Amino acid sequence: MSRLDLGNLADPEESAWYCINEGPMDPGLLGTQYDPTAGPGATRTETLRVGLRGGPLQLRAVIRRLEQLVELVRLKSEQGLGNAIYLRAYPPEGGSPVYSQLLHAELRTLPGALAYEEGGAMAVDLVITRLNWFDGAEQALTLANSGGSGYSASLLNLDDSLAAGNDNYFFVDTSGLQTDLPAPIRLQITNTGSAALGQLFVGAFHERASTEKPVMVLEGEAAPEATGVSASAASGGAFGRFNISGGNWQTFASWELDTITLALLGGRLFLPLLRFQSPLSLDGARFRALLSTNAPVFCSPAAIAPGGARFLALSPLQLPFGGLSPRYAPAGLQLSLEAFLPAVGAQTLELDDLLLLPQDNFAWFEAAAGIGADERLMDDSFTRESYTVLDGQQLRGHQRVGDWFGLPAGARSWFYCFQVDANGAALPQSSVGVRAWYRTRRQIL
Repeated sequence: MSRLDLGNLADPEESAWYCINEGPMDPGLLGTQYDPTAGPGATRTETLRVGLRGGPLQLRAVIRRLEQLVELVRLKSEQGLGNAIYLRAYPPEGGSPVYSQLLHAELRTLPGALAYEEGGAMAVDLVITRLNWFDGAEQALTLANSGGSGYSASLLNLDDSLAAGNDNYFFVDTSGLQTDLPAPIRLQITNTGSAALGQLFVGAFHERASTEKPVMVLEGEAAPEATGVSASAASGGAFGRFNISGGNWQTFASWELDTITLALLGGRLFLPLLRFQSPLSLDGARFRALLSTNAPVFCSPAAIAPGGARFLALSPLQLPFGGLSPRYAPAGLQLSLEAFLPAVGAQTLELDDLLLLPQDNFAWFEAAAGIGADERLMDDSFTRESYTVLDGQQLRGHQRVGDWFGLPAGARSWFYCFQVDANGAALPQSSVGVRAWYRTRRQIL
């Protein structure tokens, strides 16, 4: 085994790492035998045999340092105190080191250790439980959308073709990532708008077979049932106005999803997000999505919208419903929206668009006090930490629900964002800036 170290990633100094093999080791430390293992499960328990030789003071100093590291692992895992401790290893092929977080550690002596210690030599076993992978050093990602590509991307709260950069997404070309397992990423999302950001929905779409952009936004004015109304601030420059009878379920908007569109969607799960052009005037209106051909195929559970709502999340649905077999192309589907308005009589509803937020990876962030202008949301899948940064200081001021983001090596990963300000409005011109970093991940050292 080549060089091995124990330490943390929070301290930028190399002195934060304690070398236990093939490097600048403390007096009394001979080296460490370590045979990393790989197998199923989220963690691995392994034994590192640490060899010692020297005077009593040197041996005790090494043991004391190892015990201190064991205690730091315990404090982090049991109480959440301090920084995570990692095993840093240099792969046999050379190059940059890789890291595996320690979740548990204990130091054990071997039978007869006291007699060996008196002779100036001994060995101790450092038994560790670590995460079942090794991660590389952090690297910046190139992000792209219709506005261009670079180490940062600007996102609006819409996706239309009226102007370059009218995008609520960015994508990453993952075909060149040298990662065995899905690579953890760190997202930095800066509120570049003037209003505080109250909620943020982020959904990822990982596509290995195609680089074509899937259709994720259905414009309200594009539904055949709609009366299109021009509005410069709306997605697509217009919204759809619908007349709905209250007191019963009624289909009010529909869109045709052809076989090419459904093939790109690939049987994935999506979260439908409705954006209303004007606040709902009724309290307790119910909405649901319907998939059909000549007959209904799927109907989602009803979602209830409070009075004054500017957006509404429906229950997730699969497109195409039931998945996708490689044997045949998918049949076209009609996606319809149905509403049940509690008030009897004709009502008017104005819908800007419907966003299908992908769920390959998904996270929802809610900040009670809002994320203010120029403040940054940091979401790190490597450390599994999510916090905001304001004036150079971190604050745990939001709730996060969902899984951690990763980049599987393949063709492309698309990330879509839906922004809701602190007043509950999902305005199309709300904006965020995004930067991202990743770490390669491997299971076999």
